[in-house]
Amino acid sequence: MRAPDPHRRTRPPSRRTLLLFALAVILPGFVLAVLGLVTLRQDRRLAEQQLRERRDTLADRAAAALEAELKRWGAALAASSPESTFEPGDLPAPLRSALERSDSTALFAAGRAGAATWPAHRLLYQIPASTERRAPTRTPSRALLAAERIELAERDLTRAAAAYRALLRTSDPTVHADVLVRLARTYRNAGRENLAASVYRDLERLAGTNADGVPVDLLAICALCVAAPDGKVRESCARRIFRDLVQGRWSLDRVWYWAYSEQVRRILDRQAGHDAEIDALAAGEAEKRSLTRAVEAIVEEGAVAGASSTRALSIDGRLFVALTASSADQMRGVVLSTSALSEYVWPVVFSAVLDEAALTLTDVSRTPLFTSGAGELSPTSDPRFATARLVHDAGFTWRIDVRLRHPDALLASFYRRQWLYMAMLAVTVASLVVGTMMTLRTVSRELAVARLKSQFVSAVSHEFRTPLTGIRHYGEMLLHDRVSTEDRKHHYYAQVVAAAERLSRLVEDVLDFARMEEGRQEYRLEPIETTAWLRQAAAEFQAALERDKRLEATIADDLPIVRGDRSALARAIHNLLDNAVKYSPGCDTIWLDAQAVESDLVVAVRDKGIGIPSDEQAHIFERFFRGHGVAASARGTGLGLSIVQHIVSAHGGTIDIESEPGQGTTVTMRLPRERPECAS
Repeated sequence: MRAPDPHRRTRPPSRRTLLLFALAVILPGFVLAVLGLVTLRQDRRLAEQQLRERRDTLADRAAAALEAELKRWGAALAASSPESTFEPGDLPAPLRSALERSDSTALFAAGRAGAATWPAHRLLYQIPASTERRAPTRTPSRALLAAERIELAERDLTRAAAAYRALLRTSDPTVHADVLVRLARTYRNAGRENLAASVYRDLERLAGTNADGVPVDLLAICALCVAAPDGKVRESCARRIFRDLVQGRWSLDRVWYWAYSEQVRRILDRQAGHDAEIDALAAGEAEKRSLTRAVEAIVEEGAVAGASSTRALSIDGRLFVALTASSADQMRGVVLSTSALSEYVWPVVFSAVLDEAALTLTDVSRTPLFTSGAGELSPTSDPRFATARLVHDAGFTWRIDVRLRHPDALLASFYRRQWLYMAMLAVTVASLVVGTMMTLRTVSRELAVARLKSQFVSAVSHEFRTPLTGIRHYGEMLLHDRVSTEDRKHHYYAQVVAAAERLSRLVEDVLDFARMEEGRQEYRLEPIETTAWLRQAAAEFQAALERDKRLEATIADDLPIVRGDRSALARAIHNLLDNAVKYSPGCDTIWLDAQAVESDLVVAVRDKGIGIPSDEQAHIFERFFRGHGVAASARGTGLGLSIVQHIVSAHGGTIDIESEPGQGTTVTMRLPRERPECAS
């Protein structure tokens, strides 16, 4: 075991040197990390700037598309003349598609005579030029007025019926409808229902209107329906009338439409209640009523000649957009519900934008007119990816809000670069840190080894000086005949030989260690009778011990044969025994025990010396290592146990140590026995 030497502590490398080295390596790494983070931030800003530019480009594109489409609508409406055929004609394709496919759209023209629409059946009733009720279309003749006076004023129904029949034979065929209406009324008031029904059936086959502009077939059908004696017949004809009214079979003004609609609805409520068909007809009537009221509101407002306008209307909870163009004597326009626009128009107008952005179209009061992709957006979406544009057209302001649908997808390339940069930066920084730590550790160990080598040189010099001093002293005594007796001469000769042997062992240790370090150490392996060999090694060591020291050897008689180098193994045993003596200054006995354990040779060297602390036991076999805090006078070079471990390992054995400070140390060497196939 190696002697502790407090005067030869291994000091760590200079902290200042290590700190400067660490700064020289870590500081560039820190600068690199900062530059990497700055680059990442700039890259992100560039990516976000590209997103904002893309967002603004899409918003400008949407605004330009809307503005161009509105101009096409206005130009198409303004280009049509009052004499032109009242059809969609050259209207832009999206607008024409909406007019043809949606029941909540209408093209209209309004002049002094009233308003006309396309398609003709799209509105519930005719839009008049003013809100006043229209005057009768025809003035009754004197004969008809005279017959009507007999019916209504004189209450002579028989004479009145005869007068009406006479008019049918003599009057103009164009007024037959007016006569038949009054004749049927007279028969009904007289209680002659069969005759009244016959007249109404004649009316049903006629075309045209009465003096109030009511289609005579509608008047006849309704009269027959009311007079029908059977409830199912009344319900069936009322259902048919209601269907024809909603589908626009007859051209009625507002007053007459609602008069007949309410009449048949009352019949249906009494007879059939509500079913799917009636509910569907009622819903269709409500939708057409909203559209009709929207057109009616625009016609009633009128327009400035030569001007165009755009407006939004809310009718019965439904939103409509109206575009009009006016000339001196006519106003033309188109009314579309926002649902029709959303389904047929806006997806076409904004088709170049909707793949990448969600779009919301509102008026200046933020009333929503069209929303695209709202469900794909989070309410907390980054507002940096949204923008708005205003489009002014014909006195109306449209607001377009554009928000990128998937900004993360557009940022995907940045995220990939970010992760790559972060990974590269992390690997670089980790490499610098690990490299710095390993370099510092290596440098520290090399500096420590250099100091240990310096201490080793000092120790070897000291170890060499001691035997050389003895040889020189005893040699001078013998040379100058200063020894008086033969016994004293013999003793001096013995001391010279012992010092020379010690010096030889020191030289052999240094040379063996050098060969071991370079991998050049060779061993002459041969079978060894371990019992005799160990007893001889113990006797030789006992002979070299000082008189106050003693070796107790317990060597079994039947120890196994091992294959090894006699001199190398003997040197290992000698080093262990020598360590035991050196580190047992207060004890005059050391012990050597050899026995066979599991057919292997186990040799234990034990002392009751100063022991080895637990934190030093892991380093005890390292080269040049000498423990701290123990006897300063102990001699040694720090190579003994390192050489022992190398020899034992080369012979396929193991070496263990057990020690406690103040209690002593036991070093156990275990060598495998020679296998039968290797025996000589």
